[in-house]
Amino acid sequence: MKLGTILGILLLVFSGLASADVVTMQLVRFDGPSAGGANSGGGVYAYPYYFSVDGSQYPNLTALMCDSFDKEIWQNESWQANRVPLSSLFSQSNGSLYKEAAWLFSLMGSDPTPSNAVTYNFAVWGLFSTSALNSGGYAGSGAGAALLNAGAPPANFNYSGFSVYIPTDGTQMLNGNRVQGVPQEFIGYQQPTPEPASLLLLGSGLAAALASVRRKK
Repeated sequence: MKLGTILGILLLVFSGLASADVVTMQLVRFDGPSAGGANSGGGVYAYPYYFSVDGSQYPNLTALMCDSFDKEIWQNESWQANRVPLSSLFSQSNGSLYKEAAWLFSLMGSDPTPSNAVTYNFAVWGLFSTSALNSGGYAGSGAGAALLNAGAPPANFNYSGFSVYIPTDGTQMLNGNRVQGVPQEFIGYQQPTPEPASLLLLGSGLAAALASVRRKK
């Protein structure tokens, strides 16, 4: 294999990795079989919001938690988003809030009751929004107590697997029509995959191929 061919493959692989974080997401439904639903303190939907990501269909929908209380979305609305590791936001001025949000997400559990889903989602909303703190839903759900009981995230808490879906303004559509405003931001969790090991294997293979080229020369 020629060196130019190997470098071309390498460029394609890493270009694919770089562009893989731009996703198209569509809100399919608000509530699931066990959690979520309308909050009695104000009719605000809570976790889980079920999304089709890059065209995925049921049962391969993605359950996400909203962290933007002050924005509005509609069922079947779609938009583009940058899916970034939650840890990449730690350097921002509100980076510590994302740490707390991930910690609360983990305490909520993967299959919370409707009551717990509302409580912990309002606790996360309260981190980022004064309006959420002052809402009837926040007071009625017990979010303040949950936030107090949670305390600070442990120093050894594992943030890998948490992602933030940051919406791209101007890309949102609903029933074929452009929607004004910025969609909500969402947080999700997926069990981490051994990506570093995969990349190491890829690098080892490329190194072997390059060595083969040198021997032939």
